[in-house]
Amino acid sequence: MSTTEHSQTRQSGDESSTKHLAQISIGRLKYARDDDRLAGWRDNVDRINALAEAHRGFVWRLTGAEGQETGRRYFDDERIVTNYSVWETLETFRSFAYGSEHRDFLRRRHEWFEPVDGHFAMWWSPAGVVPSMVTGRNKLQRLREFGPSQDAFRPQDRQFLRSDR
Repeated sequence: MSTTEHSQTRQSGDESSTKHLAQISIGRLKYARDDDRLAGWRDNVDRINALAEAHRGFVWRLTGAEGQETGRRYFDDERIVTNYSVWETLETFRSFAYGSEHRDFLRRRHEWFEPVDGHFAMWWSPAGVVPSMVTGRNKLQRLREFGPSQDAFRPQDRQFLRSDR
C-alpha cells in the first residue's frame, strides 16, 4: 500500500480461513460533490462506513485521510467514487451489503449515481493481504474485458463464489 493510501483494518475472527473476499465498486456521481442533491448520500457515508467496520466479518476497507474513501481520486473522472473492502466470507459481505441499513442506500443509488458499466468486481484474496488500488482497478478492467472468471467475478457468477476453487 502506498504511503498516500490509508486503510481501516480489523483483525479477522476467522484465522483458519486462507482466503477472504475482496470487492471493489465504483460509482459516478450525478452532480458535483458539494451539490445539495447529494446530501442524502454525502451526509451518511461516514455512518454507513462505520457500520461496515463494526459488522461481523469485516476485515479491511480503503479509506482517505479523513476516514472515508470518497474524497480520494483514483480515476481521471473527479465524480468517480470508490468503495473497496475485504470480508472474511461471502456470507459476511452479503449480510452487511444486503441485510443491514446499507441495503437502503443501495436501493436509493439511482438518486445519486449514474449507471456505470462494469462498476463492481469481487475476487478471492489470500487472507492477510491488503489489496492495492492497482489490483482493484485491474480486477474491474479484467472483468469488463474478459467476463467473469475465478480472477474477477460478480455476485451473480455463482460458479466462482466458493473460495476453495
